[in-house]
Amino acid sequence: MAGQIRATTFVPELSIDEINKSWWIKVVGDDPETENTDYQKNMKILKGSFNDNPLVVVGQPERIDWILEAATDETPKTLPPILGPMSNSILEPLLKIVKRWFDNCPSVSRLAFAAFLTKQVGSVQTGCEEIQRYLPSVQLDPKETTDFSYKINRPKKSSIEPSITINRLQKWSIETISNLGVTIGSREPMSTRIRDQCICQLILDINTAILDNTISGDNAWEIFQELIMHGKKITRDGDV
Repeated sequence: MAGQIRATTFVPELSIDEINKSWWIKVVGDDPETENTDYQKNMKILKGSFNDNPLVVVGQPERIDWILEAATDETPKTLPPILGPMSNSILEPLLKIVKRWFDNCPSVSRLAFAAFLTKQVGSVQTGCEEIQRYLPSVQLDPKETTDFSYKINRPKKSSIEPSITINRLQKWSIETISNLGVTIGSREPMSTRIRDQCICQLILDINTAILDNTISGDNAWEIFQELIMHGKKITRDGDV
């Protein structure tokens, strides 16, 4: 299940003063809900929504991130909120944003697609059995494994433009989330572990190496779609 998906464009010689809500309006169609500039961190953040999901733009010198997040409610949750399965219906809003962005943004020197995916499992052992299906080159022992992290990059030449190298960075892990309850009474507060939750996690960072020449418009759009294709394939087939 995807908790967040992100498109990153690297724009040479872009300053945060050039990042403004006019770009947001052209892409989303209305004003952002908030616009904040942090000159100490040299960063501008615009927030709003797109298709009922939170949308965030983080602008830094030479870099713009369009981030589509899962909606949250007021109910306390122990696990991160999710957008849904890594499917065309989940990716379509981001693709619409990126297509409109490429129709308006300056030329870019690098592109990236990132996704943060999780699946709840019953235990670390169950997580090993689940994640093993996606990692044929790694041998896991469910009975002897208490935690797991595996990171690899498998670069590949672009099928659209062979001079472009696509980095297919993937990080697979099994995480245990401990939930604590606090009892407050006449004596000192006492904390009690209520329940451990276990998740399998996949973080994708599919990106181009720095390009020899900048690209824009339809060229950038075609390359970004190829990044999405690689992300979907890894999610479906694993590290192959």
